[in-house]
Parts: sequence; C-alpha cells; structure tokens
Amino acid sequence: MTTSARRSLSILVVVSSVIGIQVANAFTSPYARRTPAGVASNNLFRSSSALRVIPIDGDGEKNNYEGNGLNQRNTPTLSPMRVSRLEREEAIRSRFATGDELRNLHDDMKALKQVLKWCRVSGDVHRVGELRETIKLLEGKDPEVVYTRAISAMNKAEKIEDLDKRKFVIDQHRSEANLARSCIPRFNLEGLWVGNYGNGAELVNITYSDAHTLVATKVTGDAYIPRGERSFSANLAPSDEADPIELSESAASKWGNKKLQRFKGKGSVALEGYKDEKNVEGQLVMFDDYFSFTWVPMKYTVFFSRPSAKLTIDLLRDVVSKEDEVDNMREHISRCFSKDAVIDRDVITGRFRSDSVNNGD
Repeated sequence: MTTSARRSLSILVVVSSVIGIQVANAFTSPYARRTPAGVASNNLFRSSSALRVIPIDGDGEKNNYEGNGLNQRNTPTLSPMRVSRLEREEAIRSRFATGDELRNLHDDMKALKQVLKWCRVSGDVHRVGELRETIKLLEGKDPEVVYTRAISAMNKAEKIEDLDKRKFVIDQHRSEANLARSCIPRFNLEGLWVGNYGNGAELVNITYSDAHTLVATKVTGDAYIPRGERSFSANLAPSDEADPIELSESAASKWGNKKLQRFKGKGSVALEGYKDEKNVEGQLVMFDDYFSFTWVPMKYTVFFSRPSAKLTIDLLRDVVSKEDEVDNMREHISRCFSKDAVIDRDVITGRFRSDSVNNGD
C-alpha cells in the first residue's frame, strides 16, 4: 500500500468512526510507527542490507554481522555507550514525526479537527470524545506541541509550594521538553553556517545564549562587522513566534512546506570600520535544511546553509592570510617607528655625532 493510500485510509477510518467504526484503527497511518520488539536488532543498525549486530560467539569469533544471508567479519564492535546513544536516538525517532511524516501528520490532524466540528454540531458526544482522544494521541507525535506543553507545565509547576514536589514535577517536564527539543530543527542549529552577505561568502557560528535565544557570531568578518562580533540574534520561544509565512502552491512545492516559521530577532549594522554599531529589527525564517535572516529596515536577507569542509578551510585560510598580512605590515611600521625614535634620541643626546666622528664619518 502506498504512503498516500495509507494516509487516505487513516482519515477514512477516523471519519467512518462517526458512523460506528472504531477510531483506534486510525493508527494505520504512516506517522503511527510500530514500536519494534527489539530496537537494537531491528531498526537501530539498519542499512541497505538490513544488517544487525550479533554477539561474540563461544569460539572467540567477533564482529560478525548477519542479515539478508550476509556474514561479514572484521567489523568494529560498537561500544556500550554508543549502543545506548543509538537506542535513545531510535526511541526518539519512533516517538516523534519529522520531515514529510510531520507534514502529513499536520494535514491529517487538520482533517480530524474538521470532523470534530461536525460531530459537535450534530451533538454526537460519544464521537466527540473519541476524536478528541485520537487527536491528543497524534499531537503526542508532534515535537512542537509536546515541547510547548512541557514548557507551559514547567511554568505552572513553579507555583507548587512543596519544594520537593515542585522539583520532581519540573524535572519530569524538563526531561519531556528536552526530548521533544532534540527533534525541533530551530533548536539544533549549533555550529558553522555559511551565507552570502553581498561581498562574498562568510562563516557564522551559531550558539544559544539561553534555552530560546540563538546567537550568530561572525567567524569570517567584513569591513562592517568584523570576525568575533555578533551578526544577529533571534528569540525562538514558541510564545514569541511571529505569524508564519504562507506560500503559494508553486512555492510550497518548491520549498516542501505550505507555511514557514519565522521568529523575531535583532540584526547588527555598522558603518565601515565597525563604527556606530547598532541593532535593528530582524526576522529568522526556518526552512527544511537551512534558514534565513532578514534585516527588516534594509529589506536585506541572507540565506544560510551548512558549509562543506573544503569551503570552511578555504574561507578560514583566506581570513588568516589577510590577518597575517595586516599583522606583518603593523609589525614593519612598528619597527620603523622604533628605529626613528632611537635615531631621534641619539641625535638629541649627541651620541649620533660622537659615534660618527669616532667612526671617521
């Protein structure tokens, strides 16, 4: 059965529940993944040949893999720490929907909420309850919804008077928030990104100054904002999200999204030589594999993507070469000034004339 057919079936089943079919069957949809019986032996080490790790045998043979009739030897054994990390990553992938799967989930939930409205109008209380429960379960696969609810619950828990209970409840919701956060693209942008600022490609390093504040620092600067200075920042908190950008059908097919998330920020601007630096209104827009930042007053947008290793090395080499050249010029000028100062001092004290006479000049 194709993905589109399965999605259509999931909606049909839930809609049909209005006339008596069990709502639980809605989980035949593609975003309702089945949890594997043995994570480590099923999906964890999946590859094109569906390989799985098997333990060391009694004869001391190790590093064997089997799957699809293959038996490969001399493959490095994964450490327990890495196996644990991979298991956690697989558990996260099994719980939350991402990419196309998440977009399909949003479309299906939108349809279910429409059916819910019809049931409310018709007064079918039983079906309303079933649909609400189904929508709630599906929302549990949306990392954005889970994260927003967990943050809200943490804020409410701050009002609990019992200190031990407050800490316990907050820690629970914090763990849930961190789990969902790991699947939200805008919270996982750390590292180097490259963008064209109009005078060539430049590198920025993305960090987070707190849970929701993204900061982009210039790694390779220009005549206006030098390296080491902040280029822009953005508040990525769900509560501060601006209205999304709605795309046309043609644009949506190009970008892979019907709506683009955007967040308020501050962009740095300055005159040449980093003079009169100030912050102006900005907006960060999220795409699938990259993002953009717009300096609103200037209507200037820079798109950022991950740089290749070669581009990173080339850009850093150019910066180092230019800085070395400037440092060499400064050192040369400094030496010239030092020599001039010594000569002037010798002339004033008479040492220069005395030395010249003694040398027969």
